[in-house]
Amino acid sequence: MPCTTAEIVHGDVERGNRLTIQQTYQYVELGGNVMCDNDFYARQVATMFPEYVGPEIDNPSHWKIGNKYYYHYHKDDHETKNHIWFLGIPWDY
Repeated sequence: MPCTTAEIVHGDVERGNRLTIQQTYQYVELGGNVMCDNDFYARQVATMFPEYVGPEIDNPSHWKIGNKYYYHYHKDDHETKNHIWFLGIPWDY
């Protein structure tokens, strides 16, 4: 199970229960945020959504001191605030 439920807590992403790729897709579809172990798994989930965006990371000029930032995908063109975060950096496909 390569991904987990996730939420922002005190400026960082807190990971929750482990999920399969299909469970991860369903969780994001229902409005949840997730964290995957790497870009490979995050991309598998993101590409299940026809209008996915990413990978991207928030603009450093908007970063807040003490917060952590992760590369991520969105399931659509930022219409929702769902994140498919992942650890590490994007792979070159």
